Amino acid sequence: LRGWYLDTARMLAEEEAEKEGNENYALYMLAVSLSTYGEHATALRLLERDLVVSRAKFGEEHTNTAATYGQMGQVLDDMGEYDKALQMFEKALRIRQAALGEQHPDTAYMQNNMGIIYNRKGENDKALEMHRKALLTRLATLGEQHPGTATSYGNIGGVFYSKGDFKLALEMVKKALQIRRAALGEQHPETATLYGNIASIHNSKAEYEQALLMCNRALEIQLAILGEQHPDTASSYTYLGDIYSSKGEH
Repeated sequence: LRGWYLDTARMLAEEEAEKEGNENYALYMLAVSLSTYGEHATALRLLERDLVVSRAKFGEEHTNTAATYGQMGQVLDDMGEYDKALQMFEKALRIRQAALGEQHPDTAYMQNNMGIIYNRKGENDKALEMHRKALLTRLATLGEQHPGTATSYGNIGGVFYSKGDFKLALEMVKKALQIRRAALGEQHPETATLYGNIASIHNSKAEYEQALLMCNRALEIQLAILGEQHPDTASSYTYLGDIYSSKGEH
């Protein structure tokens, strides 16, 4: 299946590249496909080619160029090259702020990505600053009950968790869960993920019964919509074991 998908992606990209003026789009889409299947080095080389084409065609200050910088940042993040990823996201953010303004969902998206990188680097205060900026923009442009807003609340909760502030972490993740349940429904993978995150917070607070309750709820959803053999389901089974171990029930 993986080989078929990549071959199909290459074929479609070649077809797009043959159309006049579509080379950068073809390179971009093929790079995204390759990155999805872990071909990060090849994807990055294609994006570097795409960047040359986009700069020549649109200029440095165009949102299409920003999109390429942003995708390069995503690939570098997947490769563990956090400093380089941050440089790409910063370039994309600067272009989007100039072209679209501060109050735009695409601007918030790039601030969100930068916050994730800072959190991976252990720079929690910078991560919190970027996620709060993204949240304010999403509240202003998307509203409180949007999945993107839920993402920001969840990411802020993740930073508070990293800082050891479990009370604020729980507050933020519960907000994210309330929005996700309303927008996507109870039976959705992202809803299950948030139940799992809440379980992690309770486990860190030694609130094991609440942790078990939340983890079991995540598992129920995953079994219902993803099935027994899905990696997310396996992760929940593993984490249930971790909670029981924390309780001393080996």
